[in-house]
Amino acid sequence: SITYMEPASNLLKLGAFYSNDPAPGHPEIIRTPGYPILLLICGLGQANQYGPTQIVQTGLSVAAVFLTYLLGVRLVGRSVGQLAAAFQSLSILSIQHCISILSDCLFSFLVAIILLLLLRHFQDGSRWVIPLAAVLTAAATYVRPIGILLVPIVLVVLLFASPRQWHRAAEFVIICVV
Repeated sequence: SITYMEPASNLLKLGAFYSNDPAPGHPEIIRTPGYPILLLICGLGQANQYGPTQIVQTGLSVAAVFLTYLLGVRLVGRSVGQLAAAFQSLSILSIQHCISILSDCLFSFLVAIILLLLLRHFQDGSRWVIPLAAVLTAAATYVRPIGILLVPIVLVVLLFASPRQWHRAAEFVIICVV
């Protein structure tokens, strides 16, 4: 979508997150900077080179299929993990988004990692995963603003799953906000 490429290009050329709509040089208020930064990393801000972006997005989509498999295995079992991965890999939307200039691949990849990290915390009590999940939640919000809804959902889950460890929930929220 051109609405992602313009801010990426302006970020590269002008060093600021600007849009050309309604007029050149106005701050971008519709798109968040997370996905345009990925476009810059892939070289799309310089010219209309879709190839590297499509390769990266395909890699993220394949990784999301594997993460979906891991979620299924850890939550239910191997056969459910395989079935979930099969559904994810055959999703027409997922396949189409790999080759489109849209934030869906990056966002779904980040959400899958966040869910795996939180699952690991609940299964073995790993302390390091909460701060990492919070940082990735903040990153996901920079990719798609709807990611902000993960914060209260994870907060409630952390509070109800282990009320004695309320400091974990507070740590998650503080890191997301910062």
